Amino acid sequence: MAYQKGKTSPEIEAKSNEITHSIIEKTRLIREAIAHKSIPEYIPLNKTKTKLNLLDVHAWESKELKIVGYSYNATITEKNKPHSANLKSAIFKLNEGLANNNITVTVGKCENSNSGYKTRAQLELENKELKSMIEKLDRQVVELFRAYLQLNHFIKQNGFENRQYHELLKLHCQTENQYLSKVK
Repeated sequence: MAYQKGKTSPEIEAKSNEITHSIIEKTRLIREAIAHKSIPEYIPLNKTKTKLNLLDVHAWESKELKIVGYSYNATITEKNKPHSANLKSAIFKLNEGLANNNITVTVGKCENSNSGYKTRAQLELENKELKSMIEKLDRQVVELFRAYLQLNHFIKQNGFENRQYHELLKLHCQTENQYLSKVK
């Protein structure tokens, strides 16, 4: 592709749009944390978890959240000035809330789906884990039923009822029930 003098290349325009989108998205995420009065782990607070620094926000990047890191100079362009002002305002309000203990910092990953903090990738991973657990439980239920039928057939075929076999079957069922209870 031939570049024209005085024209911005499509790659640079795409990168500029990506930075603008990231500034807007970071502002939205910070305001959402302020509204919920809870800061998720992915917002880059300082080491003591007492403050959010502007430069840390600019460097913050996440593929899951579809945000990129950028330099401070990228925020002072005419295109990004209003978005940068909104971002600074959101950071100020968040730091004010942290200083006044109006906002709490969540420890670990946000598990509260009502808070709106889970990303699509986190939900997909959770869904995959739950499907795997369901498949495992299905296999165990089938195995338990097969063992029951086999034992029942053995008892009927040999024409006797042995208390030891019944205790073994009962113990096996209790073990499986304990595992199912843990899963719930």
